[in-house]
Amino acid sequence: MSVRWANAICLARSVWSKKPGGNGVRHGWNNATAILSFVALCGVSMASNASGSPPPPNVLLIMTDDMGWSDLHCQGNAKLHTPNFDALARQGVRFTDAYAAAPVCSPTRAAVITGLAPARLNITQHGADGPQFWPEGRAIQPPPADHILKHETVTLAERLHSAGYHTGFFGKWHLSGTRVRKNDPSTGGAGFYPDRHGFEINVGGCGFGGPPTYFDPFRIPTIKPRKDGEYLTDRLADEAIAWMRLSKDRPMFVCLWTYNPHYPFEAPEDLVEKYKGREGRGLKNPIYGGQIEATDRAVGRVLDEVKRLGIADRTVVILPVTTGDGLVPPTTTRCDPARGIFLKGEYACR
Repeated sequence: MSVRWANAICLARSVWSKKPGGNGVRHGWNNATAILSFVALCGVSMASNASGSPPPPNVLLIMTDDMGWSDLHCQGNAKLHTPNFDALARQGVRFTDAYAAAPVCSPTRAAVITGLAPARLNITQHGADGPQFWPEGRAIQPPPADHILKHETVTLAERLHSAGYHTGFFGKWHLSGTRVRKNDPSTGGAGFYPDRHGFEINVGGCGFGGPPTYFDPFRIPTIKPRKDGEYLTDRLADEAIAWMRLSKDRPMFVCLWTYNPHYPFEAPEDLVEKYKGREGRGLKNPIYGGQIEATDRAVGRVLDEVKRLGIADRTVVILPVTTGDGLVPPTTTRCDPARGIFLKGEYACR
């Protein structure tokens, strides 16, 4: 069987400003709007699908966290081994000009899952408003922001579920509150997890920005311990694959939003050993290199399962990235000109 992938690999931030010229066709849409518009049309097609017409496509929305623009082999980083990401880039469409409205975790996720700009959602920060994030005396202070995705906000998962799609979420959510007050459910918590926003299943999604650890027991409230020392990204891939096998009777919307390569820096030992001795421009931390390859390996397993299920020719794979690297020292790669969280700031990649 000939496999035809429809891929979009977005190697920077959540909101894209396309410039005229250069290679390919460029439109004045942000990537979240383009993704949502395309998939919404798929849902409408399903609702009005005539008997005998081709079914609407499955959608696999993979999002990595804190992965820099130059953290893939296909982006010119010869130190890193990322064959599955590279294959997506080679077979699909690459969006390489990116400017972010709010280049941090929660705003990106909120924008992608709703199609709305972070400012419209008032989700413009990745953490709490407390002084630990914004010490007094800084020249620029942010206004108060929300840290939960409100129930009245319609999500892509809700639209697709109502159109007949199976909807599954696996990984980092970070839209259910960072300062949840005891006995006040309106401030966040489980009532704002993915399964309250249109997803049939939620594995791993909670309010955490990063996992307490990447090794089981993960101490993530929505993942039960299974095998001591199991790597989190492998576990999420396992869960996504198992769910896809059970859900293939209808079109699927699968969100695989990896915690990797977000801090803490932890990777399988074999991959850490592989990247020792490769340090230099393009890789400053062998553990981070291991995290990147572990993520690529897990994504490859999910893509292989799509092929095994016989649905590759009607599956759209979309890969945006939340932020560049560089928030937590020690920084990991040199990502000029696409520096990390704060452009040329205190915590930028250097």
